Amino acid sequence: MLIDITIEYDAWSQLDGLESLIKTAAQAAVLEREDEFKNRAELSILLTSDDAIRQLNSTYRGQDRPTNVLSFGGEPEARSQDQSFLLGDIVLSFQTINTEAEQQQKNFGNHVSHLIVHGVLHLLGYDHHNDETADDMELVEINILKGIGIKNPYSHIH
Repeated sequence: MLIDITIEYDAWSQLDGLESLIKTAAQAAVLEREDEFKNRAELSILLTSDDAIRQLNSTYRGQDRPTNVLSFGGEPEARSQDQSFLLGDIVLSFQTINTEAEQQQKNFGNHVSHLIVHGVLHLLGYDHHNDETADDMELVEINILKGIGIKNPYSHIH
């Protein structure tokens, strides 16, 4: 899978191993669910700030506030063809993720990995709009993260 990472907010640049962490999480999520196009999918990741993600959240979701991760679907019709296609775009906000990691006493890198997996699963059609789909999505996330050595990110909630 081709993964294009753009760093728009300088605080992200200070993190060692960030590119590897992102690629590992994204590939694990895609391989878990969609092995048939793993070599054709392209994914764009934007690492940005609360201000930038707030603008995107307001424009595309009607919510004028920052959030940790946003996912924007790519070319679903191209998935069945024999060519490369854009799975989608994932946008992450440094400040929100950092605040959540501190409040939840989580490792920042593990939290980023979780949000990458979460974002990719949205691009693959998962959602959490009700209790049943949320439980299903959480279980898939937990299993993917376990496969890359990260403990259950929901253990502080349940």
